[in-house]
Amino acid sequence: MRPPTGVVKAQIYPADRVIKTLPAKTCISPEPGVQQFDLGQMISGWVRLKINGPAGAAVKLRFIEELGPSYGQTDTYILNGKGLELWEPRFTWHAFRYVQVMDAPQPLALDAVEGRVVNTDVDTVGSFTCSNALFNRILENYRWTQLGNMHGGVPSDCPHRERRGYTGDGQISARAAIYQFDMSLFYSKWLRDIFDAQNRSTGYVPNTAPYQGGGGGTAWGSACVMIPWYMYLYYGDVRILQDRYVDMQHWVNFLKSQLNRDGLLAGQGLGEWVPPDICEIPEPFVNSCYYFHNLDLMSRIARVLERSSDATQYGDEAERIRQKIHAHFLNADGCSYSIDRQGANVFPLGFAITPDSLVQPVQAHLIDRLLTTQQGHFDTGILATPLLLEALTAAGRSDLAYTLMNHRDYPSYGYMISKGATTIWETWMGDQSHSHPMFGSVCQWFYESLAGIAPDPSQPGFRHLRMQPRPVLGLDFVRASYNAATGFIRSDWRLDQNDFIWTIELPANTTATVLVPAQSVNQVTESDKPIGSTAGVRFREMQQGYAVLEIGSGEYRFKSADAAALLRRPMAAAPIITPGDTLIEKPNSALIQIHQATAGEGEAIHYTLDGSEPDAHSAVYTAPFSVDHTLVVKAKTFQQGTAGFSRTQLIQFVDPAVNGLRYRLFYGNWQKLPNLDRLQVAATGLVYRFALEGVVSRDDLFALSYQGRLRIDRPGAYTFYLLSNDGSRLYLNDRLVVDNDGPHGAEERSGKITLTAGLHPLRVDYFQAGGGMLLKVSYDGPELSKREIPADALCQ
Repeated sequence: MRPPTGVVKAQIYPADRVIKTLPAKTCISPEPGVQQFDLGQMISGWVRLKINGPAGAAVKLRFIEELGPSYGQTDTYILNGKGLELWEPRFTWHAFRYVQVMDAPQPLALDAVEGRVVNTDVDTVGSFTCSNALFNRILENYRWTQLGNMHGGVPSDCPHRERRGYTGDGQISARAAIYQFDMSLFYSKWLRDIFDAQNRSTGYVPNTAPYQGGGGGTAWGSACVMIPWYMYLYYGDVRILQDRYVDMQHWVNFLKSQLNRDGLLAGQGLGEWVPPDICEIPEPFVNSCYYFHNLDLMSRIARVLERSSDATQYGDEAERIRQKIHAHFLNADGCSYSIDRQGANVFPLGFAITPDSLVQPVQAHLIDRLLTTQQGHFDTGILATPLLLEALTAAGRSDLAYTLMNHRDYPSYGYMISKGATTIWETWMGDQSHSHPMFGSVCQWFYESLAGIAPDPSQPGFRHLRMQPRPVLGLDFVRASYNAATGFIRSDWRLDQNDFIWTIELPANTTATVLVPAQSVNQVTESDKPIGSTAGVRFREMQQGYAVLEIGSGEYRFKSADAAALLRRPMAAAPIITPGDTLIEKPNSALIQIHQATAGEGEAIHYTLDGSEPDAHSAVYTAPFSVDHTLVVKAKTFQQGTAGFSRTQLIQFVDPAVNGLRYRLFYGNWQKLPNLDRLQVAATGLVYRFALEGVVSRDDLFALSYQGRLRIDRPGAYTFYLLSNDGSRLYLNDRLVVDNDGPHGAEERSGKITLTAGLHPLRVDYFQAGGGMLLKVSYDGPELSKREIPADALCQ
């Protein structure tokens, strides 16, 4: 037998451990022989089962995330029959909120199932809380997600479906992770994996490490430069730059070898990933911007290592690629790039590609599009989302960054939470994994921009800080701390009437440049003393509404009188309308309630009931009101006469004797839709719309066939849309109209048909091959914009 080779090295990262135990909150029986326990929180770990029964009895446990998929996660326990048994596995983990127990010898009590939370045992080093409960919840969901994806020194993309160390996902969430947890040893180990996986011949860095596979692009391999830079910036670790400099050079040389004849980086796989809509931003644009960023970082790293010749070389190459990007992607208007959306204007701003002379025009255009075309919402994927917050903050519009984060409707973090999310989703829509840390990258913004805790690259490892909080009206306080390598750092501020009061704590041997929002330095005091007479505080200058001060270690209490006059008020988030996504059976009525997303955010809510956009002359909401028929409620908050964003809610009524679709459920494993009429039916039922929730309970491998009649009120040409994950087909009048078959992620296809007024036979077939699941059926036609088919148009 050939013995193993290589050098045995000590484990350098913290061990995986059972971190906590969660009791089950509720238990239901969705079908005979099945009990479903709800932990109230999606976790990564396993179940501890308390059970008794006869020897040889086999109990199956199925682990489900938040809204349905189990991703094939099951355990089977065979009882020994020796009384009360307490069992838990040791060599696996699952990701789940719900666990179904099947075929137990007798019904189990609520305390028979406990969730055991398992992850790498990293220390918590950061804390953040503020007066906005939504922001606190986003951070808490991110914490659960990041920890749930940390096992064995590898930051996975998701803890159930793929379990791979995707380098792109890892680098984009790295700074948020560093502010929450001590990642120094964890990332040191993972960087070793990444460089071990690097192709020694070409320099290529794979999209996942240590085990390889899966898609990606330049932003993925760039982790081999970006994470070492973060290790230096946040921990002061120059050793990692020294040890891996040649490997980082190898990667950048590989990128250079891939440039096309136009000098751009094309054909590298993915560019941006999972924006709210179909990803249309050109891959060569995104990857060329990332190539510039790699060169810029390598120039900085070379300077740190006192390699001046290399620094100049990388700087010159960065300037060349900057010019190429502008020649090919700057639009004729001189203030936008590429497709002018999905982050196209954010990558050049965020990576400092945009020339100084164009920064303000591009910023202004970005803001205009955000407020008009995007209606104050994200249209970005995982890569551009954190850069968008940074670009807005750099433009002096932290109020708009706040507005983006404060929404509750799609696409937003609040939308995820409104749908019951206790972790961060892979996509804005929620059709894929519900535990992906990559969109948690925005939590860095909480610390660096709202709290103002940020390192100075010239004195890394928080030896010197640049502290510049970005307060906005309506955010009453922020309390944050960070345990840096140098010691405990605290930044607590609050708005007291019109005054800004800020408490700072710095550890020994630490200094900071502090920017206090102020109309003049004469209105700033420290411990109730004028700045000029305070020991340890030196005034430097006034800078764009901030008093710039230099301080040393210690505790400080700054007060800036009447600073609120300098602050902007974020735009009001769209109001919340209840009932939300629900159906009401006739003859019942619905009580409509509308309230502000954040208490005190606006003065008045105006609404309409015909789908038109509310204005200052529309009805003012004062009290709940009843409706008994299908209608569209549209509401908007007004602040001091200025309109915020609107929310639309379709209130749908159905007649149980008329409306509904008959469905048939089939279990099986397919790669395309089979002939369902020849298969054994597992279950049947009636639903009022094309829904997956509540229809499937035992398996992720299934097919559904919905049949009914579609009511058409206006004759003419119609387009039907099928958005599904996996395959689907739509038939009307026994004719195939939309074919979206095959195994795939969320994809939408369409088909056209001319219809007369009246009822038309409708059938939609769908299959799920495991993983994320989604089915959405929409149409447009005469006097109808694109929308999901309403429930009252679906008839038995």
